[in-house]
Amino acid sequence: MVLEIFGEAFLSAVVGPLFERLSSPLIEKFFGGGDRQKLFEKLRRDLLTVNAVLSDAEEKQIMNLNVKEWINQLKDAAYQADDLLDEIDTIGLRRKLEDEAKVKGKAKDKGKGKVMGVMAKQVRGLFGIHSPCNEDNESSLKLDEKIESRLEKILDRLGCLAEERDVLNLKESVRVKQPSMLPTTSLVDEFEVFGRCKDKVELKKILLAGNAQENGIPVIAIVGIGGVGKTTLAQLVYNDSDVENRFDVRGWAYVSEEFDIFKVTRTIYNSVTSEDCNVRDLNVLQVKLKATLNGKKYMLVLDNIWNENFIDWDLLSSPLKVGASGSRIIVTTRNHSVATTMGASVTYNLPHLSDKDCWSLFAKHAFRTSKLEEHPTFKEIGEDIVKKCQGLPIAAKTLGALLHSKVEVEEWRRILNSKIWDLPNDKSSILPALRVSYYHLPPHLKQCFAYCSIFPKGHEIEKEKVVLLWMAEGFLPKPNGKDTKEEVGYEYLRELLSRSLFQSSQNELCVVMHDLVNDLAQYASGDFCYKFEDAKLSGIWENARHFACLLDRFDGPDKFLALDEVKSLRTFLPLTCSNPSQCFALSDIVISEWLQKMKYLRVLSVSWYAINKLPDSLHELTHLRYLDLSHTLISELPSSLCSLYNLQTLFLSNCGDLTALPPKIVDLINLRHLDVSGTNLKEMPCEFGRLKSLRVLTDFVVGRDSGSKISELGKLSQLRTLCIIRLQNVVSATEASEANLKSKEYLSELIFKWTTGTNDVNNGIEVLDNLQPHKNLKKLIIENYSGTRFSDWLGNPIFCNMVSLSLRSCKNCMSLPALGHLSSLQELYIEKMEGLERVDQGFYWNGQFGVKSFRSLKTLSFKELSHWTHWIPSANEHEEFPTLQVLHIQGCPELIGRLPKHLFSLKTLVVSGCWKLQALSLGLFTKLQKLELSNCADLSQFSECSLPLNLQSLIITNCNNLTPQKDWGLHEMKYLTHFEITGGCSMVVLFPEEELLPNTLTSLRISRLQNLTFLGKGLQHLTSLEKLEISCCEKLKAMPAYGLPTSLSSLRIQNCSWLADRCQKVRGVDWPKISHIANVYINNIMELER
Repeated sequence: MVLEIFGEAFLSAVVGPLFERLSSPLIEKFFGGGDRQKLFEKLRRDLLTVNAVLSDAEEKQIMNLNVKEWINQLKDAAYQADDLLDEIDTIGLRRKLEDEAKVKGKAKDKGKGKVMGVMAKQVRGLFGIHSPCNEDNESSLKLDEKIESRLEKILDRLGCLAEERDVLNLKESVRVKQPSMLPTTSLVDEFEVFGRCKDKVELKKILLAGNAQENGIPVIAIVGIGGVGKTTLAQLVYNDSDVENRFDVRGWAYVSEEFDIFKVTRTIYNSVTSEDCNVRDLNVLQVKLKATLNGKKYMLVLDNIWNENFIDWDLLSSPLKVGASGSRIIVTTRNHSVATTMGASVTYNLPHLSDKDCWSLFAKHAFRTSKLEEHPTFKEIGEDIVKKCQGLPIAAKTLGALLHSKVEVEEWRRILNSKIWDLPNDKSSILPALRVSYYHLPPHLKQCFAYCSIFPKGHEIEKEKVVLLWMAEGFLPKPNGKDTKEEVGYEYLRELLSRSLFQSSQNELCVVMHDLVNDLAQYASGDFCYKFEDAKLSGIWENARHFACLLDRFDGPDKFLALDEVKSLRTFLPLTCSNPSQCFALSDIVISEWLQKMKYLRVLSVSWYAINKLPDSLHELTHLRYLDLSHTLISELPSSLCSLYNLQTLFLSNCGDLTALPPKIVDLINLRHLDVSGTNLKEMPCEFGRLKSLRVLTDFVVGRDSGSKISELGKLSQLRTLCIIRLQNVVSATEASEANLKSKEYLSELIFKWTTGTNDVNNGIEVLDNLQPHKNLKKLIIENYSGTRFSDWLGNPIFCNMVSLSLRSCKNCMSLPALGHLSSLQELYIEKMEGLERVDQGFYWNGQFGVKSFRSLKTLSFKELSHWTHWIPSANEHEEFPTLQVLHIQGCPELIGRLPKHLFSLKTLVVSGCWKLQALSLGLFTKLQKLELSNCADLSQFSECSLPLNLQSLIITNCNNLTPQKDWGLHEMKYLTHFEITGGCSMVVLFPEEELLPNTLTSLRISRLQNLTFLGKGLQHLTSLEKLEISCCEKLKAMPAYGLPTSLSSLRIQNCSWLADRCQKVRGVDWPKISHIANVYINNIMELER
């Protein structure tokens, strides 16, 4: 059944928390005794009744629309019950605050006004606390009656649903059937495989590489999303003649989700012996397999593994350990955790196909023997369909085969615009291939995954925000131990990444979903999640709970008109594709009128909307957990916001007009994340330390004459991330120590900021001395510090967890602290330290011997050090920076000393703006892959003449005395693929000369060579060159007579007037020399595209 497994996700998200709520003391107190106790028992009984037949209902809903409607009604009723119980909890929170106010003598707080008066009446009515006032008694009774009336309606609805289970013939304890997949074999038709040559070569290299120190049989894991071609790649390698000749024995076993150890072992035995084994005892079978493999060099493929249990794998692998040296096991899986469980020595993350290869695969199945030029319309639609596949081979192959028999253009367009679940079940393998991944998710991950269907396709999902959204929706349980809900959420995120349902983004702060996986999530969420993707909002179900849309230039009331019918919305989430340059207009009607109707919202975002105020009715959103007001024009927050006692997350970042927070914001006792970065707050409200639930506080503005002092931070013991600004307002060392940072064991990220030009030097030293954090700190930034020295604690080895340290704009410090013994430090950034002239021995060590300096450091950056002249190595230079991979030296115009020589692990070196640097010694940088040199006017040579042979990318910009020479050894480099030469080189007339560049180059950029007149013969020999860019070379008049390499697929000519005219399409003299190139751009205008 196609839909048999998809209802569980949102029922888990709603029904599960109901049982948890019903067991809370507050709910039990409300329902305690009398008729209410009977209501309580009936609610539990009805929920258990419908839950018992849920699995059977999920299986039957695809064939029975009445069952599907029953499930939707059940979800809706559960949501309503959850909302009601949440109201009861909220009133309890209000009572707690009122009682605290009475203890402090604030029972008659004038600031509460009418809102708090109403709350008090609700509290007294709910918990039977009756006031002598007749009016209060009457109000309390009405509230009791209202809650009980709503509860009775929900119970009646659940009762009816429970009774209908018999009418619908739903059975108890019926387990959902596991979706089955066809087993695979080792056979493959290589003529139907596209785009995997490079992957095959890479995997063969790994497979056949020898290692004299192998410990056991190495496992090589191929990991990727379902349908990406993991099995196909394994088949290609398995059937390669070189591989076949290298091993004595080969075997193939399809494992599947079941992971029956006996069955898999027998399959392995049958495969390696080509015999059918009838043994029924696992012990006898494993002994036979062990004897068969003993001393033989074998290769085994275990295809499609799901099991993460180490004990199971250990048992299965027991007879496999006797193979000869050089034996290999390949496994394919969708889950990185499986690879970890199996102890994979190499994990090969299989990428998606390129659009070109995906098109080839699609076209082979869609057109077969037909000629493409005979079907231009089909070709155009087909190319759009291929883009929709996003490099997933199973999608390209399935859709191509499906369309082969379709001869009408409308049929092709229908497939282009369809979702994966609209495709014929008997002809599409896309959904079955993907839904297996969903099936294997535990319930807590299913609900998180399905919720993400509200994000538009291609949208970069911010990790932090999606975790906070999950928390706001109630998907993250209260954790045991020291973990927070946020940490549980990040673990869920890692799991979805590990299972290939999320993918890493180029932005490390985000994840993305493949378009077809997004379809899968939408399929799982059903009608309860809705995202606005068309020009007009329509078709949204009145019982929908979650809504998201992309921001438009003007979001008027018409856009959200359909939401008037959606009375129980929980999520309103407008999104931006990227940071826009301006705010978007939002109709006042949407804010003032529509918002008042959305009383069940838990997530509300108006980020990037040009609104300057919020309605006073905001306090009616009592369920609200997540409020995003970032990038708006709001200058003042209404006091009613301070009664949102369930609020967990408040984003106010980049609200530049906001100068103060409301005093009563300290009543938000559940607030965990407060982002006020980019605002203009002058101080924090008094008693800020009452926000004891805070985990993240982006800016604590230290007050001087008013507001909260830094001592208020001493009360916030749960902080994980903290930034303290205006530290010049801390008047003494004693006051600094009252922040009690040393006791905050959970604090992992910390920023200290002083305001430039307003701080006292001596006071700054004393303050920093007394702001020592707990030893568990992982990341520290110090900015605008005015002291002449850093505190001794900064380089103390007790900070063994610190991984990142930044020292910025500390202009009075003339030396760096001894940081070499921070054993876990991986990133170090030194910027804008005007007083620093030398980096010397004190930087590496503090008197301890026998320890390598900076033993974990991977990235080191020096930027804008205007007076730095010398970098002096330590006495043990050959032992320092043993793991350094990235080194940036930028904007250091006085630097004349040499760099450390023994950077054996360095992969990337960037040197820029070092005007007086004359030579670089790179001979020992044997692992260097990327070298960038720019704006180094005096740099003229490399001390060892030749460059490291492992270079992959070389970029030289505005280094007039540094002209590429043959003795650099570029021609002999086997891995150099990218070369750029820009500016400088005023003596160069011809480039490149013969035997200067290697034939491994795939990308070459030549720019701003003012005297370049000829393209040399060295260009002709670049047989791997794919991209060539020539710009701002005004004296270059023609393409070489012998033409350009036939391998070129892209040519760009920019601001080269002579050359541009000669290369114009058809009419240009040099056009015949470049007409073979697929993509030609001249002054950003495409002359040719294939």
